[in-house]
Amino acid sequence: MAGYVQAGYVASGYVSEASRGLDFGVTAIVTPGTKRFQVTVDTTGQNWYSYMVEVWRTESALFNVAFPLQANGPNSFTLLDDWEFVDGWESLRHFRRDGIRYVNAAGTQTYVLAAILSSGVPAGFQVRYQQQDGIGTTNALRTGNIDQLIPIYGDASHGNFDYRNWLVCKVQEEGYDQAETVVDDLYGTLEDQLYVIGLTPIPNGIAAQAGITGITITFEPTPVEWPAASGKYFSTTITDTTDTHSGLEIMQYVRSLNDFNLHDMVRPNGTAFKTVNGNFYGDAYLTPAGVRVVKADGTTVHPDFNVFASDDPSITYVPPVTAIIRWTGAEDSTTVIIYNETQADYKLEAGAVIVGAGGYSLSLSLPNANVAVGDTLRLRYAKVGKEPGELFGVMTASGLSFVGTMEIQPVYAVWGTLGIDGTTVTEFTADNINIDFDITTATNTTKKRLGAWWHANLVIPSFLDLFYGALVLEDANSIKQEVTVLDTLIENTSGFPVAFTDNDTRYYRSDFSIPYDTTGAAIFMDYSGRPFVVTTGGSALLADERNKLMGLPEATATASAVGSRVIEAGFSQDDILKLASAVLMGRVTGATGNTIKFIGLDDTTERVIANVDQNGNRQGVTLTP
Repeated sequence: MAGYVQAGYVASGYVSEASRGLDFGVTAIVTPGTKRFQVTVDTTGQNWYSYMVEVWRTESALFNVAFPLQANGPNSFTLLDDWEFVDGWESLRHFRRDGIRYVNAAGTQTYVLAAILSSGVPAGFQVRYQQQDGIGTTNALRTGNIDQLIPIYGDASHGNFDYRNWLVCKVQEEGYDQAETVVDDLYGTLEDQLYVIGLTPIPNGIAAQAGITGITITFEPTPVEWPAASGKYFSTTITDTTDTHSGLEIMQYVRSLNDFNLHDMVRPNGTAFKTVNGNFYGDAYLTPAGVRVVKADGTTVHPDFNVFASDDPSITYVPPVTAIIRWTGAEDSTTVIIYNETQADYKLEAGAVIVGAGGYSLSLSLPNANVAVGDTLRLRYAKVGKEPGELFGVMTASGLSFVGTMEIQPVYAVWGTLGIDGTTVTEFTADNINIDFDITTATNTTKKRLGAWWHANLVIPSFLDLFYGALVLEDANSIKQEVTVLDTLIENTSGFPVAFTDNDTRYYRSDFSIPYDTTGAAIFMDYSGRPFVVTTGGSALLADERNKLMGLPEATATASAVGSRVIEAGFSQDDILKLASAVLMGRVTGATGNTIKFIGLDDTTERVIANVDQNGNRQGVTLTP
């Protein structure tokens, strides 16, 4: 019959391992007369149960004693029929890994212990636990991972308690963010079973600091909506009552309390700090609570904190911070536009004209719908007489300082050689709809005036936005319309023919097509040098033909290339012509002596110096091209 011994035999329950480390009558004692056990060394429940099965088979004093143990699976064992441990906790403190319960003769359980095993606790760290909300904090029997039994139920004869629905385990150590497990939340109502939990504290490198004063922690009677009308609620307030404490000191103060009933509340967040949502024990709230940190006025955000966790774990409050975009190289009367390239070139600054020598700055609140940390910003600028340009940078939490090779705006040298004040040119108007340069006055003009007008108008924000980079003033007599930047044309809207009279100035499009609109009133744009478009027989050349032709070098460049061609012994064609012309056509000195000098056509340079013998034979020659 199961559980009873007949003639020295035992019908045992589940046995999972052979016993070891126990000695009957010494470390594992059985007293049948009083139905009591005693254990004096550490053991698992499985090991002890297996050893009891063995001694019930081998010890004659137990042959006619009913076997009082029952296995409830691999990790739970029951003491039946009023059997118990004689010294209670003194024996049970040696057990681990397996739950135990007592059952009386009527079959009613009277005492229950759960086995708790953790992982992740560093050696030497203390696990603590509570079995009631906010009270009764108890240290685990050993440091490091908890591995022991914890009483969870006792009837009137065993303490009269019921902790089966509350067990919180924590590790709170200096320099670490806490580890916490609510065991009953994880497993439900506890029983005499093995419960494995994770408890891994995370190092933060911040030591606690005792002696800090002037900081209070308030558990609000009702959650506080903060900021007002934000829909975010906080049940806990930390106040810097002196407005002198840093975020680090506030965190050190909280950690120095080492209060089981408090969660971390404050953690590092990069170079700043944040609050975290968590459980508070011994309060009126049944759900995790959020934390805010304020200055002495009870409302103002503490400046060292950039994220606040509210009562709702899915909602945080990120206070706006002021980010400043700067460009210290900006000069007086410079126009600035800032684009956010990451957000489809949204204009953070649509066009500011700088006054004075203080440079440029723009303050923004973050977070911001139009700019975020990590966005690429482009600053475009223009000033009359200075080279227009663009600078690039990446937005940070504190802002952005634009720097670069054009930080100090250089003088636009080509514009200066035009000799025209573009602000006085009135015959051109910007067509912001068709993106054209319109001729609105029926008077002849010059290409130089167009170039000067374009440059002067760049200080107008809308013009800088649309027509930046449209023209390139290559030199005083050459203006390129860069179609890769902006495909614009010149259009005559005056209704009368207009001529550009400076034939010595070249104006051309970078794709070598006609630079003006041929559908409007006539435009005459002649150039005595290289043309801006080539046709033959009344039809335009094909694009590749035109590019090849227009790619040919200027005559002066060709002549220069020919003259620099090396003929012999490192002498170019130009060198040899200079030397030969000196010998053939230049003045001669010393003809009757031993050193004859041939003067170049510049009548100064001694191009050839010949040392001759008495017969006129050259013994040595010095050549100076």
